[in-house]
Amino acid sequence: MNFTLTPDGIAAAVSRVEEFLSAKSAEHDSALRARLAVEEVCLFYSSQFGSAAICKLELVRRFGRLRVRLAVEGLPKDPRADETDMVILGRLIQFEDFTPRWSWSGGINTVDIPVRPAHRRLSPTALLLLMCVLGLATGGLATLAPAEPVKTVITYADRIFGLILDVMKGVAGPFIFVSVAYSICAIGSLTVFNRLGLRLFACAVSLLVGVTSLAALFSRCFVSSGAVAAASGGGTAGLSDFLFGLIPVNLFAPFVQGSLPQILVLAFIVGRTMLALGDRVHGLVDFFEQLKMVLTGLLRLVLDSLMPILVLCCTFSMVASGRLSVLLESWKISVLVLVVSLIAISAIILVTCVRFRESPISFLVKAWPAIFASIPTGSSTATMPVEMHLLKDEFGVKPDFVGFAEPFILPFSLFAYAIQLGVMLVCMGADNGLALTTDWLALLVMIVPLAVISTPSVPGGGGLVLGMLCSQLGIRTDCVGIMIALSIVFDYAFTWVSVCTRLCLVRNIARTIEGRE
Repeated sequence: MNFTLTPDGIAAAVSRVEEFLSAKSAEHDSALRARLAVEEVCLFYSSQFGSAAICKLELVRRFGRLRVRLAVEGLPKDPRADETDMVILGRLIQFEDFTPRWSWSGGINTVDIPVRPAHRRLSPTALLLLMCVLGLATGGLATLAPAEPVKTVITYADRIFGLILDVMKGVAGPFIFVSVAYSICAIGSLTVFNRLGLRLFACAVSLLVGVTSLAALFSRCFVSSGAVAAASGGGTAGLSDFLFGLIPVNLFAPFVQGSLPQILVLAFIVGRTMLALGDRVHGLVDFFEQLKMVLTGLLRLVLDSLMPILVLCCTFSMVASGRLSVLLESWKISVLVLVVSLIAISAIILVTCVRFRESPISFLVKAWPAIFASIPTGSSTATMPVEMHLLKDEFGVKPDFVGFAEPFILPFSLFAYAIQLGVMLVCMGADNGLALTTDWLALLVMIVPLAVISTPSVPGGGGLVLGMLCSQLGIRTDCVGIMIALSIVFDYAFTWVSVCTRLCLVRNIARTIEGRE
């Protein structure tokens, strides 16, 4: 299919891509990212070669793999290397496991956009929930069997659980480091990063700290903690030790020790340095891009093959060994997450409405399309186009700022997930008999936002950081399985909290910037 790079031509191409991917049963999130990328690439080449330029669109399915290819004649122009705000969206989507490939040969610019087909087997979410139910059922049956054989099975289940958790930690560290460092490099412009990126990042992290503090303090009022201190071998050694230990002593210690905060600090420093050096380290940036693709494939392999086994072993061992109280207390966690979420989002909406002099009902009516899209999908990526449309057309934010702010803030804006983690970790700490001291709660408030930022945006990605969190806070890691199962349910129920918070945050930052210019 050939089309001109006029607005009508681009719209027709995007419509054709949507029809093709729908007919070929592409994975929903992958198809959405492909549609956004096609539109961004076409707009980029239209600005470079004019609206009269001809673009060739190829839609292919071979050996079960889907591919969208765009080809435009002209000088070599890589849309991924452009520094304008228009393509920052396409770049930051790469953080969500999506990397278009560009090449130039014979005077033709070619962009290949990968698309994942929908899995015919159970979705990762459904599979994890099934393993949780299966673990509960088999654990319940094991309580009726003779004690000695059951004890042996529990021992092996615990060993398998520990081994898988160690493997997942080993994969999570390098993946988080490469992903965060490369996403900073992908911004392309140090000026844009310093002027807008740091401000958006600081506001998002401040909100994460705020909602985590609310979740931790509110939950602390409704749980009773014992007098058991966190184990020095894998727990917290105090807030001061944590703060002084943020800076890694060398490049390898964070990965060997599995220290999530140090990995994030190191990734930020490396990414910021590479961004400042620009074209002088172009080869290193390309290497990071390729390494990210390799680690993404490894991550998916680990999650698809090992995460269900981890959840099964964890829930089986918990029930069969008589530690069912942790599961029975999960209803309290659900109620606390709901209450804290309602308090947090009500406060954020109220502050925004006061500043913009509108009623909360008016805000919710305008934001309803994004809220409605978030509930059945449980995906922030799926709601992003709707949020961008609402910010521009309903809330009056400048399109250029929306095009930068919304995609940039996406990896740092899982505010509902921060509430879930805050509540779950406090409840699990209490169930473990930990003394929930002020230092312990302060450490939790500092670590949870870092974990939210580093959580991979793939099904089961939260499980990669939960083990690190539990180790850092002195919580038994056998609670990870039930926390994963609970977080999956919460993702579908409370994604709308993150959606409303993002809308409020972008509006407020846009107003602040306009007031200073």
